[in-house]
Amino acid sequence: MLARFSRTISVSQRALAPHVRAFSAAKEVTVPLKLYGVEGTYATALFRSASADGTLAAVEKDMKNICGHIATDSSFDTFLRNPTISRAAKKADIEAILGKGKFSKTTVAFFGTLAENGRLPLATKMGSKFNDLMQANRGEVQAVVTSAEDLSAAQLKTLKKSFAGFLQKGETLILETRVDPSILGGLTVQIGDRFMDLSIQSKIQKMHGVLSSSV
Repeated sequence: MLARFSRTISVSQRALAPHVRAFSAAKEVTVPLKLYGVEGTYATALFRSASADGTLAAVEKDMKNICGHIATDSSFDTFLRNPTISRAAKKADIEAILGKGKFSKTTVAFFGTLAENGRLPLATKMGSKFNDLMQANRGEVQAVVTSAEDLSAAQLKTLKKSFAGFLQKGETLILETRVDPSILGGLTVQIGDRFMDLSIQSKIQKMHGVLSSSV
C-alpha cells in the first residue's frame, strides 16, 4: 500500500522528505490551501492521497473518529506518545488496531507511516490541519464569535449578514459561537485568518496601558 505513493514534496519542503517518505500522491491533485510545517506537510500528503483514491469523505470521517478517540482515551494517547516502543512495533500495532475497525486503507496506511516516521504524537494536529483542507475544499469559511453571554437570534442574524462581505463567490460561512464571561462584554471575532477584538476586556486593558504609561 505504501509503496505506490510517490513523492510530491516541494523544493522548500525537501528537508522533510525523509520523514514523509512514501506517503503522498499524484502531483495533479489540486490542494485548496497551502499549509506549512511538519503537520501541514503530512496533512497535505494525506489530502492528495485520499483525493487521488476518491476517499476524501471516508478519510475525513476516519480522522475525526481517531482524533476524537485520542482526546478521550488517555491510554491510547499514551501509547502514541510512548518513546520506549520501537517504531516497527508501533507500526504493526496501529495498523492492527485500525485494521480491525472500518477505516479506509488510505487512513490505515497514513497512520502506519506516522508510526514508521515517529510522528504519531502529532496525529491530532495533523487531523486539525486536514480538517482545514477539507473545509477549504468545500469552500467553507470558519467564523468563531466569542461573547460574554449567549447571543440572541437577531444578533446572530446581524452577524451573519455582516460576515457575508468577507466571503468570496462560492464560499459558505460556518459560524461557531462561544461564551466567555471573562471578556465582560462585546465580542471577539475570528473569521478565516482575520481576528477582531471588540471586547470590553480589551478596551479596559488598552485604557489601563494608556493610564500606566502616563504616570
